[in-house]
Amino acid sequence: MSENEEQLKPLLLQKKAWSRRELLEHIVDRHFNRLSDDFGDLPAWQVSPRKGTASECLVELASHLRVLGWYPLLDDGEPFSLTLLDIPSDSHPNNKPHVQIIIWVLSFLFSATLGASWISYQDTSVEWYESAVIQSSLLYFACPLFAALLFTSFLRKSIFGRLGVDGGHFLPAVSPIIFFSNAQMLWPFGLLGLFNQRLMPALVWPTRRGMLISGIVTPLSFLLIGLCYAVVGILMTPNSSPDFTGIPPIIQLNPITHLIATFLITPEELVVRTVWLHPLALVGQALMTFAWILLIPIPGLPGYRALWAILGTENMMDSGTELALYGLFLLSIVVILITSGFTPWLFLFGLGVWRMFSDQSKTSAGLITNDSIELDKRHALRAFAAIFFALLLTFPGVATVTGYDDWEEGLALEWPEESAVNVDETWSYSLDFDLVGVNEREVNVAVWADPPRPDWNLQ
Repeated sequence: MSENEEQLKPLLLQKKAWSRRELLEHIVDRHFNRLSDDFGDLPAWQVSPRKGTASECLVELASHLRVLGWYPLLDDGEPFSLTLLDIPSDSHPNNKPHVQIIIWVLSFLFSATLGASWISYQDTSVEWYESAVIQSSLLYFACPLFAALLFTSFLRKSIFGRLGVDGGHFLPAVSPIIFFSNAQMLWPFGLLGLFNQRLMPALVWPTRRGMLISGIVTPLSFLLIGLCYAVVGILMTPNSSPDFTGIPPIIQLNPITHLIATFLITPEELVVRTVWLHPLALVGQALMTFAWILLIPIPGLPGYRALWAILGTENMMDSGTELALYGLFLLSIVVILITSGFTPWLFLFGLGVWRMFSDQSKTSAGLITNDSIELDKRHALRAFAAIFFALLLTFPGVATVTGYDDWEEGLALEWPEESAVNVDETWSYSLDFDLVGVNEREVNVAVWADPPRPDWNLQ
């Protein structure tokens, strides 16, 4: 060592290794003043910010702790309450890339099969496995559906990443067959569910605003893409009836689709086209129906996470809110039973009733790092109103799919048996032909007088 070099000071060594709690306390002390301990199973303290605002200190602390697998949660109060959670990265059921690809490919093949079944059901002259039918299914059903699913999955993952949350891609569940009940179509949409690759209760959102965005991104994407598909598909649907192999399904359009379509075609055309929708319109209906389902505030669905962000943890944990949601789901079941008995909706709202009495009502929304930042009341009110109107405009009806029971009937002729006319005067009389069912009929009309009246000039 030269004379000009400064003498190095000896390093101070701890005689005893820190415990895990002591290590966390030293890290917290860099950003917060610990005022008192909250004794419990988790490391928690009453704190005040050491420098700057509590939110700024929390961001710095979170960037340090997340490397170690810990997540800080800050609750508002005087003073603030800081809790640390240990969430290991391997706690999420993250599938390997090749497993994800296999699931997506299988779902795509299943959707192609279901689309072919829809086409062949409307035409007795073809079978679902014929090449032309498969090509139409791929072009108008499978590819549009999976383009929307892939786009939404990447959009969702990107937005989650910007919020500092690794949400991963979702995995679609698609049925290869059309579900029937009593010879009538029950669920022709194919899409059965979306499975997360992360445990949503273990995800930590930065703020309530971030949680709100995460709850609306998937339904909003499905709604907008599905609306475009549905309108274009309705315009591509012909007015002439196909040759059905069974009871035709009447798919009830939601209010927003019906409103837009009536500006493009006549209401009479719209009514008949809903009985034999084009496959592209079916994809649109499937996406919008699923968007409506995801917006319902059932624990475990994005709509519940959005409602949690709007109302806040304290209000959502309140027993009055839980009873209100329970009553809403129970009333929905009663209405469905009285009106249509539509099985998918009974299952859906039954799931809501069950989950409101499980732990998922308190944990499924996830965690919020900085719960001390309130959501602006005006923004919260606008978000709540937007979700409410989205549910109304995309409501698929108490019976989304019903059967056309009289589809094979012929003509309904309600003609009077007698009519008085004046002799030596020109007169005309109209007889209406009402088609019952969906099959086209060729009608020949003959007119004569009995007894014969040559001077009447009947035409």
